[in-house]
Amino acid sequence: MPTLFKDLLAPAARECPDSTLFVSVDRDRVALSYAEVVTQAELLAQRLRAAGLEEGDLLAVMAPNSLEYLISLFAASSLGVGFVPVPPFFRPPEISKLIRDCQPDLFLLTPHLLPQDALESVKRIGNLTMALGVLDSELKVTPVLPRSPMAGGDPPPRPDDLAMLIYTSGTTGLPKGVILTNANLLANAEQGRAAFDVFGMSRSEMVFSGVLPVCHSFGVLAAVSIPVATRGSSVIAGSFNPKALFAALRQERVAFLLLVPEMYRAMNLLGSMQRKSGGDGGRLLPDLRAAISGGAPLPQVTADRFEAIYDQAIHQGYGLTETSPLLCVGTLTEPSIPGSVGPPVKGVEVAVVDDTGQPLPPGSDGTLLCSGPNISAGYLNQAELTGERFFGRSIAGGPEKRWFSTGDRATIDDNGRVYVSGRQDDLILVNGLNVYPAEIVNALMDFEDCVDVVVGRIRSGQHGQEPVALLVPKPGANPTEEAVRAHLMERVAIHKLPAHIVFVDAIEKTALGKPKPKDMLLKLGYPAF
Repeated sequence: MPTLFKDLLAPAARECPDSTLFVSVDRDRVALSYAEVVTQAELLAQRLRAAGLEEGDLLAVMAPNSLEYLISLFAASSLGVGFVPVPPFFRPPEISKLIRDCQPDLFLLTPHLLPQDALESVKRIGNLTMALGVLDSELKVTPVLPRSPMAGGDPPPRPDDLAMLIYTSGTTGLPKGVILTNANLLANAEQGRAAFDVFGMSRSEMVFSGVLPVCHSFGVLAAVSIPVATRGSSVIAGSFNPKALFAALRQERVAFLLLVPEMYRAMNLLGSMQRKSGGDGGRLLPDLRAAISGGAPLPQVTADRFEAIYDQAIHQGYGLTETSPLLCVGTLTEPSIPGSVGPPVKGVEVAVVDDTGQPLPPGSDGTLLCSGPNISAGYLNQAELTGERFFGRSIAGGPEKRWFSTGDRATIDDNGRVYVSGRQDDLILVNGLNVYPAEIVNALMDFEDCVDVVVGRIRSGQHGQEPVALLVPKPGANPTEEAVRAHLMERVAIHKLPAHIVFVDAIEKTALGKPKPKDMLLKLGYPAF
């Protein structure tokens, strides 16, 4: 059976054993070559086996980005063990729900998390059905609690070829556990490699940013899959600090920056200060060859400002955890096209369908479906939902294929480029007319007194649904609702004007910078849904 260790890392290590793979820049600079990563992964695999792990088990690891965290991923792969990244910002109730859902055989934390406090919190969960331990920077596994008998009998059946089980972010309840197989991740690594091969650069020049959290699929792609597939290197940071990242990008000569929109917005603020302070007058990041945004819609004003400050356009990519995650990205050596996430990557087919599942012609707005080798096997312990989102179907008379319904609204142009309008669940129907929050957000991000904004929807007795804008003013500014409305009326149709414009101190967001408008509206007393 193919694995990430055997079929991604090991061939790369044979080809370029002495080339640098990972560079940690959190405190002291620490670099590991491909050969060293293989050696350390094999050493940790032995220790995990001694701790009781065997093929088919699940290893959960809770840690920020770190060398030992990345090595544990490959160590698990070498044993045929599924890897469950637990977000380091999860609180005990969230950890408890995740544990009960997937029932890992071993749960490891790292010293980065102040383990005594973290361990005491995990111990208090109760009814643990796994072993618990600490993984330190020397790759030593220190047992804390032995595995206890299973309270509810045997664990639920685990799918074959499970490489990673990644829990998607959710605003309420337990996020879904997305099953990613080795075949999924290996296919997406190759698809990512093809996207970056257009530069024709040497291995030493293929340097990627690894600041995105590896507990998310986009982080795995940016910090691990594509760097290894291209025989490049990855600059690892445990947290996002714009000033520290800027210094690391320059020092390590990073060529490829992969961030979420919120991070690009922060880099714009830092870059503006760098420009005002003078500098050398040249490019702030002279080695940067491409910038890619994903994880959330990229406001055009953020893209424009980044290009003006850093002399580098941002290409918007697109994907979901269920697609491993890369699904679409434009040709990185060509100009980016505003609003487009590019065509699907190699081996992926996409289609837009109406509410009855019938395919729509180019330029039509509908639900985006996709098919390809990187499409997840489904959701753990959720057979009904898996059947709803993943299904076999013939599209437009073609052969039957396994499709995934992304839940996103999109159009596809005559050249096969995809334009994502927004989540199906976020679509606002005002008197039956479609209103997409991203369009209003883009217009408001151009308002001179706006620092940040999100648009949600509420119920309306008169119009069915209505948008509401939550806007963070610039420090010291005191904008009026009338001024904001006047700004919007010059940029969007009248039915897209928000029913309410609410000034707030900050926008609530997930770890990847996705806004949470529903949660905010409910807290403010609006009838959000």
